Amino acid sequence: MVEKKFLYSLFLAAAVGGSLGIAQIKDNCNVDAASTGRINYVEKSGVAVKNNALTQNTGKYLKTQTSWKVFGTVSRLNILYYNLGGNQYVPAKYFDTLTENSSQTLNAIGQINYIPRYGIVGWTGPEATHRMFAGKTYLHNSKVTIIKRQILNGAVWYQLENKQWLDSKYVKIIRETNRSEKTYQASTTNPAKTVTQPAKAATAKTASAPVKTAPVTPKAQPTASLNTLILNGINAYRASNGLGALYLQGGLQSGSQVRANEEAQAIRQSGSNQSVNHLRPNGAKFSTEPNLRSFGSGLYGENLAVVNNQGSVQAVAQHFVNLWINSPEHRANILKARYTSTGVTAYQLPNGQYIGMQEFAGR
Repeated sequence: MVEKKFLYSLFLAAAVGGSLGIAQIKDNCNVDAASTGRINYVEKSGVAVKNNALTQNTGKYLKTQTSWKVFGTVSRLNILYYNLGGNQYVPAKYFDTLTENSSQTLNAIGQINYIPRYGIVGWTGPEATHRMFAGKTYLHNSKVTIIKRQILNGAVWYQLENKQWLDSKYVKIIRETNRSEKTYQASTTNPAKTVTQPAKAATAKTASAPVKTAPVTPKAQPTASLNTLILNGINAYRASNGLGALYLQGGLQSGSQVRANEEAQAIRQSGSNQSVNHLRPNGAKFSTEPNLRSFGSGLYGENLAVVNNQGSVQAVAQHFVNLWINSPEHRANILKARYTSTGVTAYQLPNGQYIGMQEFAGR
């Protein structure tokens, strides 16, 4: 029996619509990120819009997760408000700009929103450079108590009462008691600066788009530390689920390097990361690679991903682990009890992205 799984590092943005008499926009509109933002509050609830005197509600409410254009800011009694046009304002503590860095205390209950019968993992912190799996999985629809909210370059993270962190993409706030005003980090754009002329937004590059590569061959040797970090993360996750560690087997390790080089070569030749798959250059299944077959007869699996540079070897490794753990099919390979052996190869491609390959085998 042969199992094969593949994953692109793909990021999608959802558009929002509606009209409340304010300059609402869709997420993919061509405007500067600093002049747009998104309402954050309790699921299926809204934030009250205040008048220009900031003393009365206008009777309008903005639904959570809707996006709006920003025309400036104003502060009253040490509380920051965003001007959304038409003399209509919302408190900054309920409004996130798309590139801000901030933190605030929060007393709220969240509900995990993922896939039935599956869960998301808790992390030691939101910073990608030293984020590690914290040893617990939170199942879909389970409830968590949130004590802090942090935004890093527009990405929202929640800290739980046990000090673990969750990616907000998988959590809905269903009840909230109170939250503090935000503390903005120095690295973010000054939130009190009025935006008068929105600039053209830069187009974000993701691994889903075709990528032209330089006319050079892929690196032949993987980064040993990156391989080790990925394997350690995978084994930590298996241990948290009551499974034994996968051990490196020579044939699988050599086979993972061959397979990574084969897929890297496919990217170089086609100019697109969409050319990678679980087939060898001759069209045969990945498991026919001779080094892999040296393991002997048994069960084989393969996880593959192409991701963007995360800024450090530690962050790249954790990104691979995070992607695979949060994908049901890839997680199935990781948590298959029959798998006992593995090989891991990951390295940087000439286009700046990373390719990661993990081979599994068992009896």
